[in-house]
Amino acid sequence: MNPGILSVIQYAIMMTLFLTGWWDRLLQQLHIRRITLIGWLTISIVASRLTIPLTEKVNVSAGFVFVLMAALYSWEKTKAGHGTMLFATTVLTGSVCYFIREISVIDPALLLLSSEWLQAGVFFLLAGLSVKGIWQRIALLTGGLTVGYVLSLWRHLYEMQVLTIGEPAFFDLIWTCLLGLFIMESFTKIVTWGRWRSQNT
Repeated sequence: MNPGILSVIQYAIMMTLFLTGWWDRLLQQLHIRRITLIGWLTISIVASRLTIPLTEKVNVSAGFVFVLMAALYSWEKTKAGHGTMLFATTVLTGSVCYFIREISVIDPALLLLSSEWLQAGVFFLLAGLSVKGIWQRIALLTGGLTVGYVLSLWRHLYEMQVLTIGEPAFFDLIWTCLLGLFIMESFTKIVTWGRWRSQNT
């Protein structure tokens, strides 16, 4: 499957579930109107197809800007007192994702699965064990995966003739984790377990 197609498919799945009322409970958790969230997701998927040339050798996807905005907004929505744990988990997620990306470049045969699926697995593991609340997990998603991606770009900066910040494969990973997170938050036992762990640490 070509990079970028998976994110469109997952966007369509999300829209179906939101518009048919399957995720009304999720909207209550987010404290956000259905039309607002749908509008944001729609603009984000369209923006991921738009590239802004900064210089002759540097391009930035408009969708990458939306990912950064989502990270900042979700960090603002997290409760006071949880910033230290969230920051540490974000740095850990980004570091592990960067390590996975580097292994996939050096020798992909060392990885049992594709780097994208391994990065998603790292996110879900840490999201379930270390942080609570949907906004904190969205902050971890947008922050941690972006840190790993940016570190990988920086490491190979001088090997690229043209630098594009925000590639289709990156957005596929973001949308995969976002859909998985929404599904995870739909199961009460997983959400409650994460809250219990946070309250007892």
